[in-house]
Amino acid sequence: MKKEFYRILGFAAVFFIVTLFLLNIPKDIYVINVHTGYYHHPGCKYAHKINPRNMKWERDMAKIEKQGFTPCSNCFPGKEKGKGNRE
Repeated sequence: MKKEFYRILGFAAVFFIVTLFLLNIPKDIYVINVHTGYYHHPGCKYAHKINPRNMKWERDMAKIEKQGFTPCSNCFPGKEKGKGNRE
């Protein structure tokens, strides 16, 4: 029963992330993985893999960084699309 609940919760979280990505609203929201310490754009492929129990949402990037979270090296949250590079 407990596994089924978390499976359904996971599907709901992924559905919400995909919906945000497809509708492109809101643009100033970030997905935080409290287990790994990284934050992502909602459309990032790694944001889709976050366990719902470890997922947190935040709009204020300054607050996220002040709490010590690290930006994802795949989606580069906080930078304009296409501006990030992996030097």
